[in-house]
Amino acid sequence: MGLRKSLLLLVSLFLFSGCDNLFLPLADKTSDEALYVDAIVANDANNYTLVIEKINSMSTAYQARDDVKYLLASAYASLCGLNFLNFSEAFNGLGSTTMFEFLLEYFTDSTITEQDYCIEAEQAYDGISTNTTGDYLNRTYIAFAKIGVILNKLNNDAGAGNTNDGSLDPCAFVDVDDATHTNDVSELYTGFTRVIINIGNAGLDGDFSCTNVGSIDCSKTDSSLVNDDERLLIKNLIDSPDPGLNTGSGSDCS
Repeated sequence: MGLRKSLLLLVSLFLFSGCDNLFLPLADKTSDEALYVDAIVANDANNYTLVIEKINSMSTAYQARDDVKYLLASAYASLCGLNFLNFSEAFNGLGSTTMFEFLLEYFTDSTITEQDYCIEAEQAYDGISTNTTGDYLNRTYIAFAKIGVILNKLNNDAGAGNTNDGSLDPCAFVDVDDATHTNDVSELYTGFTRVIINIGNAGLDGDFSCTNVGSIDCSKTDSSLVNDDERLLIKNLIDSPDPGLNTGSGSDCS
């Protein structure tokens, strides 16, 4: 059989065997498959709000897929102000800078809305059924980002501005009683517990753990469950010389 006849036969089989149905989901721009492709294209174009919009338009069943949750978590993490590669490189060069000081400085240009995106990124990762070592590392970075964003928010609300000159009193900007700031401190607590949990799950070495930082309850990742004693604990941790912001003796918040 000649080449031309072979090609004609293949085309005929394709047209009349129903194989063209493979393209029908993508032809329907409102189908889950088409929305998923659109979300990937938007993600490649760094249009993260569109990624979220496309995913939220999918059916509940399709949104439950792990690959969709990965894409959603990545989009929220980017809106949280996190570039995983850049942050990893900066964190590896931490040197003598304390953890909280580094996070305060790294996320200096963060905005208040980014805090909610960080929390959404955490929740998206929470819904993924199976996590790899890389996933746990990403979750660690997201928790770090949430801490950094909130530290800057509280720092600004205390009138310190986007600066950290070493004389900042952490107690001054975390020792506030209104509901919004109380929730912020609770999110700082869960950010820290998530860092510890995910570092452990990733098999990474860390200078801090639940046993090294007093009575931190590492099982508590829901900010609504954080109590007054735990908020005081995180205040004192932030006020400590290491890993906190205080260059003196610190740990005297009350």
